[in-house]
Amino acid sequence: MDNPLTGMPPKQKKVVVFVGVGALAYVAWRWMRNGNSSQAPVTVTSGTDADPSATGVIGSNVGGSENTGNSSNTSTAISSNDQWFSEAVDRLANGGWNPQAVQSALGEFLTGQALDAEEVKIVRAAVGAMGGYPPNGPFTVKETAGVTDVSKLPAPTGLKATATGSNTVDLTWNPVKDATQYRVYRSGAAQNVAGSTDTKAQVSGLEPGKSYTFYVAAGLSGEKMGPRSTGVTVKTSAKKLTAPTGLKVSSIGKTSARLTWTPTYPGQYLYRRSGSSQTWESVDAATTLSGLKPRTRYSYQVAAVQEGSRTPGPWSSYVTFTTKR
Repeated sequence: MDNPLTGMPPKQKKVVVFVGVGALAYVAWRWMRNGNSSQAPVTVTSGTDADPSATGVIGSNVGGSENTGNSSNTSTAISSNDQWFSEAVDRLANGGWNPQAVQSALGEFLTGQALDAEEVKIVRAAVGAMGGYPPNGPFTVKETAGVTDVSKLPAPTGLKATATGSNTVDLTWNPVKDATQYRVYRSGAAQNVAGSTDTKAQVSGLEPGKSYTFYVAAGLSGEKMGPRSTGVTVKTSAKKLTAPTGLKVSSIGKTSARLTWTPTYPGQYLYRRSGSSQTWESVDAATTLSGLKPRTRYSYQVAAVQEGSRTPGPWSSYVTFTTKR
């Protein structure tokens, strides 16, 4: 074949060659472009029964009445539930969700546990972010039917005292549905005086022979409690007091003397002088008598009192002595 460039001037040959090379380059670029565009783009399909624009969630049966579904995730990269879990945590965390809350909710979801309202939101957001349920399903979103807001718990009923001592009171009450803990309160106390995960509790540290009013409240996890019950008033039993013994006088002076006796429970006492209606207190089994008159005869007796009160038990016999000149 004859060379078409033969006989052309040199300058014209250069123009023809330049145009030919440009044409070949353009043809090569178009071929490469067409070859790549022949591959269909990778897409993530949504489930057929959930409209993302309506629910904000992509995935089979998400937002449906049954809350169940198989995976509609078409990504071949997600081949196990562990991969789905890790990727979902990352995507929601990047979207502003709390990673710890997401991990907890998805972990409970994958193990078939019941979820509260917030955990259900997280699971549905994860299904939406991942384009479907985990690959190894089917899965069910189990929602808890119980109360999750402590303010919605009712006050316990049936509060009553089942036993009383001089320092303790045993209380029982009816259970409150969905409650996981209870706290007992009493009149005059700033904080709760007992706690329980059951429907009974013992309150200790009380004073004998004294009346107290108790209340109980139910709660979920945390410090907040629901409303308090109607109060129940209980009187602790009084200690059986006996008359002190061993009363004697020592260190007798002109205007003073030392009075001692054998200790008795609970260690609080009143003492008085014969012929006088006045009484004095002592927290020890001894006291110093002062303000006495010289060369005067005196008689004293002692009684134990209930803890936290001035109610005396039986009085001891009198002890008599005479002050010095």
